[in-house]
Amino acid sequence: MRRALLVLAVLLVLVGGALLTVLGPGGDAGQPAVAAHAPEPRVLKDWTFREDPDDVGAEVGWPDGVPGGRPIEVPFVANPGPPTGPEGERAQQGSVGWLERTVEITRAGTYALRFASAHHEATVWVDGERAGRHVGAYEPFEVRERLEPGRHRIVVRVDWRDPDAQGDAGFRRGWFNWGGLNGRVTLLPTGDSELDRPTVRTRVEGDRARVTVSARVRNRAGARELRLQGTLAGRALRFAPVAMARDGTATAQASLDVPAEALWSPERPILHELRVAVGDEAALRRAVGLRELGWENGELTLNDRPLVLRGASLPPGIMDRGDALRPQDMDALIAQLRAIGANATRAQRPLSRALLERLDAAGILVWQEVAPWEPAGAWSARTPQARRAATEAVERAVRELRLHPSVVTWSLSNELSARGHPDGQAAWVEQTARRVRELDPTRPVAADLWGRDLPEQALPMHDALDALGITDYIGWYEEIGAPPPEQERVARERLERMRALFPDKVVAVTEVGAESSDDNPPDTPGGLAFQADLLQRRLATYAGVEGLDGALVWNLRDFLLRPDFRGGSIEDAYPDRIPTPGVNAKGLFTRAGEPKPAVEVVREGLARLMD
Repeated sequence: MRRALLVLAVLLVLVGGALLTVLGPGGDAGQPAVAAHAPEPRVLKDWTFREDPDDVGAEVGWPDGVPGGRPIEVPFVANPGPPTGPEGERAQQGSVGWLERTVEITRAGTYALRFASAHHEATVWVDGERAGRHVGAYEPFEVRERLEPGRHRIVVRVDWRDPDAQGDAGFRRGWFNWGGLNGRVTLLPTGDSELDRPTVRTRVEGDRARVTVSARVRNRAGARELRLQGTLAGRALRFAPVAMARDGTATAQASLDVPAEALWSPERPILHELRVAVGDEAALRRAVGLRELGWENGELTLNDRPLVLRGASLPPGIMDRGDALRPQDMDALIAQLRAIGANATRAQRPLSRALLERLDAAGILVWQEVAPWEPAGAWSARTPQARRAATEAVERAVRELRLHPSVVTWSLSNELSARGHPDGQAAWVEQTARRVRELDPTRPVAADLWGRDLPEQALPMHDALDALGITDYIGWYEEIGAPPPEQERVARERLERMRALFPDKVVAVTEVGAESSDDNPPDTPGGLAFQADLLQRRLATYAGVEGLDGALVWNLRDFLLRPDFRGGSIEDAYPDRIPTPGVNAKGLFTRAGEPKPAVEVVREGLARLMD
C-alpha cells in the first residue's frame, strides 16, 4: 500500500504538471522585443568545501584560497545529521566551514553575487578582498564587485556555531542547527539600469480581471528618460516613460485586462510569463499566476469563490541534506502533498524561490510565516533594536516572496499567547501588521495562536490581524488520557468559541497531530494507528465546525530537531512510550519518505472539509 501511494503521488505530479500552462512570450504587433539581449544570472553550483572546527582559516590566509577542499554542490549543508549520539551533538553545536570556487569573466563590469540563503553567518571575499557579510538564514543577500576579464576567486566563510547564542540574538529555530550555503548562488552582470521588486495585483470584475504590474527601476547612468517594455501572457504591457536622475529609483506600472479563464487557482494553476525590460540593460522574467484573494466576514475566497485550506505543514529539512533542498527533494515534497489531497501547506520560515515556484505550478497555497520563529508563548525581540530587526526581516521576506500566487497569507507568529508576550509583542504585532499591509494589501495578515492559551477577548493585537491560525494538540499534549468523545467535544467547542469571538476573521487550524513510529505498539501513544485514529477523529470534528476556513496537519514528514529531543512535554505523560530520539516524529511520512497509515485517513478527512 505504501509503495502504491507513492507511485500514485508521483503520477499525480506528472499528470498535473502536464496540465500547467506557461503562456507567452508572444506580443502585440509592433511591440519591441523584450530583453532580447539582457543577461541571465549564472548559477554557481560547483564549489569546494573544507571544515575549520578550530576557526584558524582567517589567520592562515584562507580568504586568499582554501587548500585541501573537497568538491561539493550548492545548495549544501555540512552537517545533515545524525540525530543523536556524540556525533549528533557535535553536528548540532556547529562549526566553521569555507567554500571556494573561481569564475571566468569575459566582460568588465559590476557583478552582483547573490546568495539565496546561508546559515548562519557568512563572510564573502572576492580575490582576497572582503566583499560583504550577512547574518541569518532563509533570506537572500548579495555582494557587488567590479570585475575585469579573467579568473576570479570567490571564498565564503560560514559560521554556524552555538545555536543557543543564535537564539539569544533573535535567530531561534525549532529544528536542527544545519550550517552551510543552503540556497543557490548566482552571478549576474549589472547594467546602467536595474529592475527589481516586481508585483502583480489582480482584481476580478465579473468574467474578466484587471491586472496591474509594477517594478522598481534604478538608473545607474546620467539623468535620462527610461522606457520599459513588457509582456504578460504574450500581451504588451504599456509603461509610461520614466524621467530619472542619476542613481534615482522609481516604480513603473502598467495594467491590462485578462479573461477569467486565465486566472490561477489550485484546480487550474495556470502560470503566465511576465517579462519586463529596459532595452538590453536589465530584465525580469518570471512565471506568475493571476488571482485575487478575499477575506471579508470571516470567509476566505479566491477569485470570488470560497476557499478552504487543506493540507499539512512542510518540514524544515529532509534526511541526508538538511535544509539544502535539491530539485528532486522539492519534487518529492510536492508529491507527498498531492498524496494527501492538499491544496495548501504551511511554512515556519520563508521558503526559497525554487520551492515556491514548484508550489505555484502545483496549485498548492502556502500559509507563510515571515517573522522570526519563536517557541510557544516566547518572544526574543525585547529591545527596540531587536524589534526593529524583526520588522525588517518581515519586510524583506514580504518583498521577496509577494510575486508568488501560492502565498495565501503572511503570518507574524508561530504560537502567539492570548495577550502576547509582556515585553512588547502585542504592540509589535499591531505595528508590523500595518506595515505588511502597506507592502502587500492583496493578502491577509495572520498570526498563529497557541491552542493552550487562546484569547478570551479580542484585543487591539487581534484587531490588527485578518486571519488566525489555531494550534490543536488535544489528545496529545492536552486532554491526555481523556476518552475520545471528550477530546472531540473540547476541540469542537474551542474552535466554535474562536469562530464566535472573531466573526470577521479567517479562522483555520494550522497545527494538529501526534507522534508516531513503528517502535511503539500501533494503538498506544506514539504508535502508527494511534496517530491515524486521532487525525481521523479530529478532521471529522473540523468538518462539523461551521465557518472553519481550513486545517493543516503537523507535519508532512518527520524531521531532525535536536539530539536531546524526546518528544518534549509528552515524555512525562506517556512514560512507556518509545521516542524517536532527536526527531520530530509527527510526520505523515517518515524521514525516509515512506507513508504512514495516517496518509490515507488524512486524505479522506481533508476531502470531507469541502463537503
